[in-house]
Amino acid sequence: MISNIATAIMTKFNETPGGTALRAILTGGLWFSEAKDDVTFPYGVFTWNGSNIDEIAGDRTNGIEIASITVSLFSNAGDGGTEVFNAVQAFIALFDWSTLTFPAGSYSELEMQRTSASNRGKLDNIWQIDLDYDLWYQH
Repeated sequence: MISNIATAIMTKFNETPGGTALRAILTGGLWFSEAKDDVTFPYGVFTWNGSNIDEIAGDRTNGIEIASITVSLFSNAGDGGTEVFNAVQAFIALFDWSTLTFPAGSYSELEMQRTSASNRGKLDNIWQIDLDYDLWYQH
């Protein structure tokens, strides 16, 4: 389940032309769970926080599940946060209410809804903004 969600998010990020604008800003890439040690800024990391079954119609194979995803965007630019806020706008433009493509035979996506955005500010010269999403899909 978790790897299918990660694959679907990365597929959307790597789409051309869809993800082109976001990839142009996040030159360090988008990573699942953890970025590599030598990643360049700006970059993003998304994590799976958990999931809940909203409805089971019939049996466990027909469930509607909601996964909680947090996307953290990072920048070390000394521009007052302009770069990281541009990354936020590009991420929102690509992912809010988007349709994800899951690996064949896994799930059907219902919606990807942003539930919050949090400015974590600048710590150790690194800007961070977190975007929280609920990803609804059906088994």
